[in-house]
Amino acid sequence: MAITATMLSRSAGVAAAAAGLIFIGIQINHPPLDASTITTTEVAIRDALKVVMAVLALVGITGMYLRQVKQTGVLG
Repeated sequence: MAITATMLSRSAGVAAAAAGLIFIGIQINHPPLDASTITTTEVAIRDALKVVMAVLALVGITGMYLRQVKQTGVLG
């Protein structure tokens, strides 16, 4: 399977959508961040998901930029 510009744009869109869904999921029923809850497994899992979300968002935003730079040029 060859990698095409269309496939990269779609992959970037999927990455951005996944980052948005993870963001929504993390915010639902978020525990208060105080001394008694910061050492729980739930907070550790949420923090790991936040890292994954950040990477997916970065990939998604980069893909959107690459789609636009093709049309408007480097300075656009």
